Amino acid sequence: MEREQIETIKLTILKNLKVFWNEHWLPIFSLIVLVVSCQLFNWTHSGFLYLPMFVSGWLVVMFALKYKSENSIFPSKKATKNMQKNSSYEMYTVLRVYTNDPNFQE
Repeated sequence: MEREQIETIKLTILKNLKVFWNEHWLPIFSLIVLVVSCQLFNWTHSGFLYLPMFVSGWLVVMFALKYKSENSIFPSKKATKNMQKNSSYEMYTVLRVYTNDPNFQE
């Protein structure tokens, strides 16, 4: 019984790793190339390594920005629209405070 559970856990882990690799192989490869080329540049100071460092660094930054925009702590577009719908009263109060007009209307 325990052996079967261990095998199923191994299979699910391998399946999840394959799915992760298929979705994120380019940023992982770019990060590896960036680290290796930076280390080689530190050892050799060869100008040839500028291109791999620039391209792989650019890819890593682009994927990081994409990941940040998709999974950020800031609200998404849908949440922003919902917040705008819900915040009309707050906006009215702020405008009312700043206008100092007792007959203010939206």
